[in-house]
Amino acid sequence: MLNADQFTVINIVMIACVLITFFSVYVPQKVNRRYRMTAVFSLSVCALMMAAVAHFKGIMAANNSMLAIWIPLTFVVFWVFSKYKGGRYLVTYFISLLSITSINGLGFIVVDTCFGWRPIAHVFIRCTLMLLAAWLMWRFVKKPFAKALASVSKGWSLMAVVTGLFYLAFVVFFAYPKPITERPKEYGFAVLLILTIYCAVVLVIYTILNLSQEIEKGLAEAQRQNEQRINSMRLAQMEQQYKNMMNTLEQTRIIRHDLAHHFRMISEYCSSRQYEKIEAYLEELNFRNVMEEVKVYCRNGTANVILSYYAWLSETEDITYSCEADLPAKILCNEMDLSVLLGNALENAVEGCRKVCKERELHIRLRYEKKKLIFDIRNSFDGILREKNGLLQSTKEQEQHGFGMRSIQRVVDKYDGYLRYYTEEQTFILQIVLILEEL
Repeated sequence: MLNADQFTVINIVMIACVLITFFSVYVPQKVNRRYRMTAVFSLSVCALMMAAVAHFKGIMAANNSMLAIWIPLTFVVFWVFSKYKGGRYLVTYFISLLSITSINGLGFIVVDTCFGWRPIAHVFIRCTLMLLAAWLMWRFVKKPFAKALASVSKGWSLMAVVTGLFYLAFVVFFAYPKPITERPKEYGFAVLLILTIYCAVVLVIYTILNLSQEIEKGLAEAQRQNEQRINSMRLAQMEQQYKNMMNTLEQTRIIRHDLAHHFRMISEYCSSRQYEKIEAYLEELNFRNVMEEVKVYCRNGTANVILSYYAWLSETEDITYSCEADLPAKILCNEMDLSVLLGNALENAVEGCRKVCKERELHIRLRYEKKKLIFDIRNSFDGILREKNGLLQSTKEQEQHGFGMRSIQRVVDKYDGYLRYYTEEQTFILQIVLILEEL
């Protein structure tokens, strides 16, 4: 027969294991000093009270005190500090109790059947089984169960009823009409009940985790479809943007090609002294467009096309445009990635300038050094940064919000780069660094 000290050791270990299991699946509302002190104080009081009752009144009285004092007190204390109430909390609490108390009961039956009332066997084997169960819960259930608590919103009430009924059946069977220690003939039914309870606990945990995984898969699929939709929209925008740039540059190249013919006609009019025809010819020709030429900003063809297009667009939008670009013809960066990054950055910059009534400015600096592609883009804006969830928002139509910056960030992440944006008075500054190593 166990003495009071041995009984106290087993039950203190049981309390500790219940706590470890509980904290494996429990999420407090806020882990602060008040919460820790209250939890430690209440559990210490329970352990000391049980030890005192076992010493002065006997083991059976201590068992009854555990049911009457320890369980209700811990239930209330942790309920107050719990982040989740209702079914989530009840499932968490009952799973913790069932996981440890049932394994303690199973350990008692195994030891009593194999070794009788040998105190050392009871203390060692029962404590080892409870510590093992607590470690398994901490090691394999803690993280996925926390995700399930946060993501699964339905079914908790039913699972709370199931786990609560199993715990009630366990307590009633082991304690009434008299303790299981006095009913050795019913050990077989007790083992069957414990195995059933463990199967139920495993089934409940599996159901919760499976629901959580299904929700995560659904969210991942929705995100994937959204990303595909975004990519499709961005690709269509890029194609249209590229067509516009190429049309503009083609028209300019045609005009430049025709300059020789225009100058020949003007020369003929000068030779024949038909000056009035020169004036009419220039008026018909629109000399401003004839003299328009494509500037070469850098040796990189992709960057130069984009910079030239936005130079033309800035002129039509009455934006002061300046560009300093020093990029070689070939760099270790995919042309599509460069087009996505530079095109979106300049598109957002022009859009920001449109919101300003006066002094619209767009200044671009690009350089390539030590296998790093460095962007510094500064544009006027209305002084209002629109951010959501840490992502800079566009001021375009609602369905396109944030797509440009998201595409830029995707390219930056691909090249393990760096992105930073900030403001100086009415100037928005975007700085990007790409690490151009072999991908």
